[in-house]
Amino acid sequence: MRRKSIFLIILIILFIGINYLISKSKNENKESIKNVKPIEFTEEIGDNGVGVLLDAKKMGTNKNPLQANVVELNKFQAQILDENNNEKLKKLYLNAKSNTISEDEFESNFYTKDKDIYSKIRYKVVFFVDSDSLYSHYQLGEGCVFDNGVFYQNIYKISKNGPVYVYLKGKFNSEDMKTVQSIYDKAYTHKLNGYN
Repeated sequence: MRRKSIFLIILIILFIGINYLISKSKNENKESIKNVKPIEFTEEIGDNGVGVLLDAKKMGTNKNPLQANVVELNKFQAQILDENNNEKLKKLYLNAKSNTISEDEFESNFYTKDKDIYSKIRYKVVFFVDSDSLYSHYQLGEGCVFDNGVFYQNIYKISKNGPVYVYLKGKFNSEDMKTVQSIYDKAYTHKLNGYN
């Protein structure tokens, strides 16, 4: 009888300990997301490296442009090597009103087979960042922009516990969309000229 009691006490202590660790881990993750409010992260997006834009309309609507292979992407994506245009693109995100969303909602655009959704994607946007700058500020990562200006974008930074990702949904206005188109056109022309 005494052995059973000791065994039960040990099991209860283990159960409580495991639950505590799980809830602590969940709360830390929630806390990191909860503390990132639009006004805070927009002021903290650091110096970004080279932006890359893909005009999805050039690829047609046979498949999700966010799932294109490297060969397909290389035909129509362009690096934004002009620093002013990189800054312009970054500022569009800084100035846009956006909200945090779940990782699932963000990634649903990348994996959807629904033509009604992916045929409305206008741009794929990716920033390649110098890793040294990841430790202090959130950086723009990967995302997409729809025809109507709605964008999905991730921002991330490296913390002592590893990478912290925040997923955003916002909207560009018609002037912003013209700016994105202009940046892409210049970058694509630059690419066609061999980046000279």
